[in-house]
Amino acid sequence: MLALVAACGGGKSDDKKQPESKPTESGSDEPVVLPKDPAPDLEKLTVTLDGKPLAMQRAFIKRVSPDHWRVQIGDAVGSCDELLSGVTNAKPGATFFVITLAKRLHPYGSDVIAITDFTSGKEPILSAYDQPVKLTGSTDKDGRAVIELPAIADVIGKKTFAMQGALTATGCGDQPDTGAGVPKASHVSAATLTIAGKSLELHGAILRGSDVVLSTGPKDCSPVTPFAQVIVSVRGGRWELAGTWIPKPITASDGMKDVKFRVGASGTSADGPTAALELSGSGTLGGYPLVFSGKLEALDCPTK
Repeated sequence: MLALVAACGGGKSDDKKQPESKPTESGSDEPVVLPKDPAPDLEKLTVTLDGKPLAMQRAFIKRVSPDHWRVQIGDAVGSCDELLSGVTNAKPGATFFVITLAKRLHPYGSDVIAITDFTSGKEPILSAYDQPVKLTGSTDKDGRAVIELPAIADVIGKKTFAMQGALTATGCGDQPDTGAGVPKASHVSAATLTIAGKSLELHGAILRGSDVVLSTGPKDCSPVTPFAQVIVSVRGGRWELAGTWIPKPITASDGMKDVKFRVGASGTSADGPTAALELSGSGTLGGYPLVFSGKLEALDCPTK
């Protein structure tokens, strides 16, 4: 039996990753009659174990956060309810896979959708990591998304595994929001971050003493930072660039001397004290050119 549990992909936080639904198994003793032929939407997908074909029957996709998705593929198990809830009713003899995809941005401006997590059972399929994937269509509820996978070959336990080809997955919509790390109130923002020539609106900002966190997603004073395309933070004078667009977090203590964060008028909100924050200037982190501009309302978080 092969079963897959996906790990978090691409998220970043102050101390913790944003809680999200991770597929887990719920055992069942129901007998399974395994299909001999793949479903029509999966006929172009080839999956083998020790050279023997595995006929896939079901494929579903959800959006975890902007430019960040999770795909479930299986023969006798799988549904949108299971993918969204994170609990898969695993059956004896059944096989399922969950693949995490995210858009990745290169410092020189090009981008690609890549595999950021692929696990079968308790063993990751390491050969799949960072491989490019083509994703088209809609991941909205009841939409149809076409996914073209590269050739993936690895060893699961003592068995050789291979997967390659295209499939059409049923859209399940967005991952349900847990609310963790999200402010209670709306905070005005007219600020942008341009990274490698691509402009993004900033939606979250916190101050903690002289430390700053800026995110293209929401952010409150809790240790949790929801998944976001780009997150820039400054702690103790050290800068960090992270987010689902960034393959690996980048830290540096230089290259950003021309970036200015000016703190203005204070206020109050349902999330606690606030402060006006004006951004300006440009710099480079890990080869990524960054440009900051505009103003937004930041949460003025306690230092302890």
